[in-house]
Amino acid sequence: MQYYYDNVDPKSIGSYIRIARESRKLTQKKLCDELNFDTKYLSEIERGISLPSLPLLIAISDKLDVSVQFLIRGTDEINGESISGETLFYDPEAKGIKKDDHKMILRMLKDIVKSVKKNSDSKSK
Repeated sequence: MQYYYDNVDPKSIGSYIRIARESRKLTQKKLCDELNFDTKYLSEIERGISLPSLPLLIAISDKLDVSVQFLIRGTDEINGESISGETLFYDPEAKGIKKDDHKMILRMLKDIVKSVKKNSDSKSK
């Protein structure tokens, strides 16, 4: 039986799991072998056909070194501010970046995205 809740989309959850898995350069088989579950089931999860159990979601989150919040909503909370998509903490090369530097880099990225969108909008007019 599949359940649907406001703001919980099985396809999005599967997509966030896939994004986190691929960012760690793990194949479905490798992740499943390490967590001892079937690749067919992971494929169904990543395609939004099935939802993982809470214990499996936590195990995936621990293995991929991302928060459960990211796997469910694709966001994390930093100082009450929602940050869409991945944050630098999901990039293994960003390990060790100080929290203040992390926030500064994210603000700069947001400014860049706003600038690119503004520039793109003005070109399309």
